[in-house]
Amino acid sequence: MEEIFIKGGSNIAVTKNERKYFCRMFDAKLDTKKIKERYNWQAYKKLDDKEKDILDFTLIKDYIGKYGGNFAKVIKINKIKFILIYFNEKDLLQAIYRSTMDEDMGKGLQMKGQEELIGMNGVFTKRRFAWDCK
Repeated sequence: MEEIFIKGGSNIAVTKNERKYFCRMFDAKLDTKKIKERYNWQAYKKLDDKEKDILDFTLIKDYIGKYGGNFAKVIKINKIKFILIYFNEKDLLQAIYRSTMDEDMGKGLQMKGQEELIGMNGVFTKRRFAWDCK
């Protein structure tokens, strides 16, 4: 774990009660601009039925190994599981390209902006702010 942290990795896995939890810890020398650049871009994918039964830890490890990325988490929206992976800009474009070559059309990773939310059935919805409603 220390080797990963020294190389600039920020994913820390903690095991408690036979369950793995992931945390993000950053080196104190990194300024906020570099951290923002590192996690600025997001891609998501709706998980298949066979992937829903796999432990989150294993899924995250597989997807990070396959597509890269700095951090990933499994999220659940309306009983549908998605994996959300954080990238910098260069790595995101490479991961999207690899995903579209490997997967069927529409089944691979999809880009998600910071202000976009994943709605029902994986459709984007723009985040609404209070000042937008006036």
